[in-house]
Amino acid sequence: MALTPSWPGPTGAASTTDGRKAVSGLIAKDTAGVVRTGVFPRHLNALVAARVDMNVDIGIFEGVASQFGGAILLTNDAVAQLPSVLVSPGAGTNFYVIYAKQNESTAPGTDVNNLRVFGAALSTTSFALARASMPAGALELATVQMPTGKTATNNAGVTITQTFQYTATSGGPVTVRNSTELAAWLPADGNLAYQVDTKVLWSREGGQWVPGDGNVEKSYATFSSGSVTAGTVVSSKVWATVPYDTVIEADVLGSINNGSGTGVSVNYTLAGSTGAGVVVTQPAVTATQYIGTAGAWSTAVLKARIAVPAGVVATTNLQVITTTNPCTAQGAIEYRRVPA
Repeated sequence: MALTPSWPGPTGAASTTDGRKAVSGLIAKDTAGVVRTGVFPRHLNALVAARVDMNVDIGIFEGVASQFGGAILLTNDAVAQLPSVLVSPGAGTNFYVIYAKQNESTAPGTDVNNLRVFGAALSTTSFALARASMPAGALELATVQMPTGKTATNNAGVTITQTFQYTATSGGPVTVRNSTELAAWLPADGNLAYQVDTKVLWSREGGQWVPGDGNVEKSYATFSSGSVTAGTVVSSKVWATVPYDTVIEADVLGSINNGSGTGVSVNYTLAGSTGAGVVVTQPAVTATQYIGTAGAWSTAVLKARIAVPAGVVATTNLQVITTTNPCTAQGAIEYRRVPA
């Protein structure tokens, strides 16, 4: 039957599988129609936290898991702990994957009971093997790397990593932490994603992620270097590849102090910037454009434009131009990257 019974609908008409299929229509999916399981982003804080014993605290969340035919909704409405404490091994390392799960024993479920559980899948070799031992329908929340000789999860050397992914309702922006998570999310064109570390809203177009209209990827850097001579690189930044042409605008405000010298001539330039097809456009600069007095700070400004082709990793290097050596240099840079 192609058209399944509605849910909600006539009493007894829809099976639990029919209900899951209906719920799945409300959740973000990839191009294959697979539901994106994960946690709804009510906040960006950690969900799993260390304690003074060998357990962990699991925070409040709402999420989506997928089991036995489709999506199910999970809610944790109070801070909880694992039913069994973690163990520090006598030798080696224990790799735990913390998860939430709704057990289901009634067909099509195959679990032994109908309990709602938190669990910790264990491997003494790797997180990958721990994940492989998780029960069907489990929703991963975090990993815990537990070395030998530990007495609490807040001990030095115990590593808790938030590995849950965010999900969203169908058509809503999916939150991703970084470019790695963005690249791994492959929905149909027209979907949106919000990248936390760059604060950029992305749109899926032509099977690629492109920044939404009006979005600017901003970043900032400061520099402070002693014993600076002409040509010293005081700040360097590597720009990750993106699948479209971009323009990077750089605003530099820098100073140089030559101590007890007779005077200082200073300027900055984006030189030695690399990447196939990368073009740097900036004013013709010389050291004599900005001249200070002995023992004082001499200030220079620079506005530059860097064109980066699609698929190219670019490196920008800010260098000092000075006729008085050595000097002390310090300053700040604001970068703005936009589609070309």
